[in-house]
Amino acid sequence: MIHISFVPFCRCYHLGNFKRFFCMIAADASDLQLCLVEPFLNEVRARALMYFNHSGYKLQHHPLTHLSEILMIKELELENLCSICGLEISVSGDTKGFAPKQTTFSLPTSISQSSGIYIPKEIER
Repeated sequence: MIHISFVPFCRCYHLGNFKRFFCMIAADASDLQLCLVEPFLNEVRARALMYFNHSGYKLQHHPLTHLSEILMIKELELENLCSICGLEISVSGDTKGFAPKQTTFSLPTSISQSSGIYIPKEIER
């Protein structure tokens, strides 16, 4: 019998610790666990964007490069997800980001399935 424990992953998700959630999945999840959780990764990412949108100072933008590292998603895919959630992306120099407290944000009713977890080569497991 195979015993799969999702308790640590669920705990991080419910506490809103999305960085730990994705780090744990990248480091500790078995192939079977990855297959089971993959259809829901963009839903988790959208919920994380909701947290980021509701937190922070209005004039302090959240850079997409930093968020893509936390949520383990390619920056272009994150930009598309932000657009689906109603977040307006701004460009400052060569940095893209979004300002928190945007009232246009909404959790989408349906999200396309994730293309998986993006792990930059320097932190591959």
